[in-house]
Amino acid sequence: MIILAPRTPVLLVYDVADTDGPPLPEKLELFTRTSGRFNPMILERTIKNCERDKIRVERKAMGQLQGGFTTARVQDPNWKIRIGLREALDEGAAYAVLCHELAHVYLGHLGADKEGGGPYRVNLRHNVAEIEAESVAHIVCRRAGLRTHSAEYLSSFVEDGDDLDSISIDLVSRAAGRIEDMGRRLLPPREKPARARR
Repeated sequence: MIILAPRTPVLLVYDVADTDGPPLPEKLELFTRTSGRFNPMILERTIKNCERDKIRVERKAMGQLQGGFTTARVQDPNWKIRIGLREALDEGAAYAVLCHELAHVYLGHLGADKEGGGPYRVNLRHNVAEIEAESVAHIVCRRAGLRTHSAEYLSSFVEDGDDLDSISIDLVSRAAGRIEDMGRRLLPPREKPARARR
């Protein structure tokens, strides 16, 4: 990629896959690996239920150090949120990443959902948001039969002396239950809000 950079006209930025050198530390790639028995229908139902909440899920080409992303910047008015999952992930890993990204949405890390009644928590520190989202993913994946590397991933966000009091165990539990339910069954369409009378 060519990017604009301070005090230079342009810089070249390479994806790690386009470089040579010794192998990367395993922990950099470990976060998307899963093991265990997984029913792929759970992933299919979860993606289908995302449509109900106007969340668009799509597979995208990404570097090997990225599993996915979530953004509220969408061009299409039919969608509120867009989640990208790295296309090279197997179904179990894609589900783990999807759970993490959905957790950011349902924990309010991208803002409140006026229709869904979610919390507004965009001002959380990055490490707190990551700990919450990965905790949700760990709970949901474990109950779906998947073992993840959440502990290794989370260790990079916890430092001695961190004040982690803003982590909400209640919201983590609720988001985990919501995402788990999305994988269990197809949920009914949301009721449209009633129009105000004049």
